[in-house]
Amino acid sequence: YYCLTRRGARTLGASSKCAQPLKKQGKVDRYAVSWFIHAERPGKRALFNPHDYPDQFPVAGQSLPRHHFYIDHNTQRPRLGIILVDHNAQERRIVQKTVKLLGRFLHQGWFDEFIRQEAFVVTVLTFSTYRKQAFEQHIPHAISEQLQYPLSRLRPDLTERIPIVVHVCVVPGLDTIVTHSPD
Repeated sequence: YYCLTRRGARTLGASSKCAQPLKKQGKVDRYAVSWFIHAERPGKRALFNPHDYPDQFPVAGQSLPRHHFYIDHNTQRPRLGIILVDHNAQERRIVQKTVKLLGRFLHQGWFDEFIRQEAFVVTVLTFSTYRKQAFEQHIPHAISEQLQYPLSRLRPDLTERIPIVVHVCVVPGLDTIVTHSPD
């Protein structure tokens, strides 16, 4: 990653925070998201901000979660996704965070149409195969169990599965950043 100098930040009218080196969490986020968007399937995904599309997303004046949203063009029809990055928190904490985030989306109705069409993806970027397997098992189960009612409101025809795609990726090299303790 690169970091602006203070002079560069002033020249651009950017916050002085742009001139500060990233801390560990920032490095983990930037590396994982950059790999997912630009390296895993180059040209197939793009970051976007729902606030930039007020006609399609009723989020004006709302505070969206600080996670990255993206459009995925890897399938026949584009999908809308949100990225959660695993910073080595307890696995159940990541599962709870994912369910809470989706519960908020369902409560607000921001992405109902995408969820209804099974075109909404929640992506968890992690650093180990073991954690990937755990997330793939526990996240869909927790979503199904804890968000059954709001999901059935959108898709009453689905009783055996959830209309949200759960995608978990192991980011190569992320383990060295996550497990590295700063000197």
